[in-house]
Amino acid sequence: VLQRITARAAEVADDLSWWSIAHLEYALRTADDAAIGDEQLLERRLRPFVRHAVAHEVEVHRASNVFHAEAEAATIVAEPWRRALKPPARRALVVGHAPGLQKALSSDGLEVLTW
Repeated sequence: VLQRITARAAEVADDLSWWSIAHLEYALRTADDAAIGDEQLLERRLRPFVRHAVAHEVEVHRASNVFHAEAEAATIVAEPWRRALKPPARRALVVGHAPGLQKALSSDGLEVLTW
């Protein structure tokens, strides 16, 4: 049954979600006695899905970068530290990679701590 499902899924690989592909891979790795421990067999059976899974991962990474860049840019424009920090506060904690925000905070005389 699993071999027939895999063959049919390969015919429509571009229409599958990454979630469907992950479930198929899990089934192949755990339920298919012929494939358990045989990495070459697993590779052959999963090959039709690799391009689709990689394209999805690339898109998620791109969208994540855009999301974080837009949030950083909006924060820099809004300059909330100018309103929120009260003397003698001279430090700002930045969570994650935000070089533009770190530069803006530093140029306003704040010591930037990153986490």
